[in-house]
Amino acid sequence: MRRLLVFLVLFPLLAHADGDADAARQRFNEGVKFFDASQYDKARAAFLQAWVLKKHPAVLLNLAQSSLRGHHEAEAARWFQQYLRDPNATDAGKAIAERGIAEARAKDGRLDVRAPSGVEVFVDDQSMGAGAQIIDVDPGTHAVRAGTASQSVNVAAGAMTVVALGGSATAPPPQTTTTPTPPPTTTAPSRPLAEMLGTAGESCRARSDCESNLKCVDLVCVDENAPPKPKAKPVDATTAKSFVLEGVHGFVGLSLRAGPAWFMIANGSGAQTDKSLEGSFAFALRAGIFANRNEVAVEIAPVTDLPYNNYLGYFTGPAFSAALTYGYYAPLYETPNVGVYWPIRFGVGVLAGGGNTLNLAHLQARMDLIGFGLRFGRVMVNLDLPSFRYLFTDTAGQTIHTFAWRAGLGVALMF
Repeated sequence: MRRLLVFLVLFPLLAHADGDADAARQRFNEGVKFFDASQYDKARAAFLQAWVLKKHPAVLLNLAQSSLRGHHEAEAARWFQQYLRDPNATDAGKAIAERGIAEARAKDGRLDVRAPSGVEVFVDDQSMGAGAQIIDVDPGTHAVRAGTASQSVNVAAGAMTVVALGGSATAPPPQTTTTPTPPPTTTAPSRPLAEMLGTAGESCRARSDCESNLKCVDLVCVDENAPPKPKAKPVDATTAKSFVLEGVHGFVGLSLRAGPAWFMIANGSGAQTDKSLEGSFAFALRAGIFANRNEVAVEIAPVTDLPYNNYLGYFTGPAFSAALTYGYYAPLYETPNVGVYWPIRFGVGVLAGGGNTLNLAHLQARMDLIGFGLRFGRVMVNLDLPSFRYLFTDTAGQTIHTFAWRAGLGVALMF
């Protein structure tokens, strides 16, 4: 398992609800993440904060391991020794600490400080406790004092140096240099505690990393007796292109509509009407957005809105139309790939055609109430049966009304 092998998944801080315990648990979890990312100095800082908040041997052992991996060997050795003195340390944890001390001492140095009993010892102004003791330090020069006595000593990696400050030896006669202790063959100890063993789905390196009923397969702990999982169905091209009419999507499209139109000119003395229905045609470009099933669009019919009516010399050629529309697609049937909708749409706009409309601009209102929409993935096809238009304008004391009913087809691509 890639996690630091001594991380306790069932970290006892979880049993406490006070603020310090919550903060300690947060720092502990941060340390886990930093260690997994090989950011050992950050892991060391996080575990140190957790240790200040909660004195628990699990935190202490992780702090020692982070210090060791971050190349703070002397500090790591001191943390490992403190763990060994903890009455709650487990036998398995002690084995890890002892291996950690051996690895650290292959690179750090040690001081055999001989100070009087009860006199506090300082190394580089840091208190190390009272009386004679063995102290792990980084290689280099250090200032050691106890009471009024002091010495400056130079310590080599893997060596022990005697510092006589008026006390007697508490260890076998040391030598100023020693042969470095060879590091253990494996720098990452095996996981010794049951609560640290991987459960199903967690990562592992060997079966010993997993709980007893699990085995390590392709670096993952798996249950040998679990029923086989159903094989995932192959993803076909249609499924891979699934699209749901939800969220916000832009679209572009076009529409083609044709149908009858009827004209009327009214003034104070009466009204003149076309005696027959005339044909009308419109080709339009559309663009806008879908917000879930709501549609907002701009529709432009460039010089292609053609009533072709010669009544009273009016609408004698192409006209330009533009409209702003809002619509809602009520779902009748819907899957990720196919949908059937009832589109309801309203809009307002303008129509003008230069000399073809007597240089007059017409306001227009539109309604699409009868029809349906078909969606195939990202493509929407609209069928209008029909789409209604009403246009009007005023000139010389008279009002010109135009009514059109255009059935049509529209296609839009959403993205």
